[in-house]
Amino acid sequence: MLRKLQPRQIDGEPFREWIADDYFDLYVWHRPDGSILGFQLCYDKGGAERALTWMHPDAFRHERIDAGEASPFENRSPIMTQSCPFEREPVRTEFLRRSTQLEPELRDLVLAKLDRYPESPMAGAQKFVVPPSGGQGSRLPARVEIGGASCGNEPSPPEGGTTNPIRCRE
Repeated sequence: MLRKLQPRQIDGEPFREWIADDYFDLYVWHRPDGSILGFQLCYDKGGAERALTWMHPDAFRHERIDAGEASPFENRSPIMTQSCPFEREPVRTEFLRRSTQLEPELRDLVLAKLDRYPESPMAGAQKFVVPPSGGQGSRLPARVEIGGASCGNEPSPPEGGTTNPIRCRE
């Protein structure tokens, strides 16, 4: 069953929630007015972990996650590695089963976006950069790139800058 945890809040970035269980990590970013700016649903944490990221209004990205722990003698951070195809099932069914305690607005939004991806015109868009959300202490990381059209394509850093990826683990 998904339950709320205490994420680390980062100065200058939107307020975020972290909701997790043994299969999912759900990160939710909020605007200053409390409305949802975006979310990242990481799933299959014990297997081939992947993440579906959605940012308002309709930007999506689906990626594999490299756990970073190739050796017991190294502690490497998990990173997003490449875009990959999204298979709605079993993700939707598992989310439906595990999310009964979530606020209905959040649960319905995640389910709607799971149903919409990859049909969204912005699914897999190349170099779609989400702008800061505005307001003091409410911007996204310096630049967040949403995109990557097919398996194995790494997104490029924005011109004149670097990509600050949305990470799936605290």
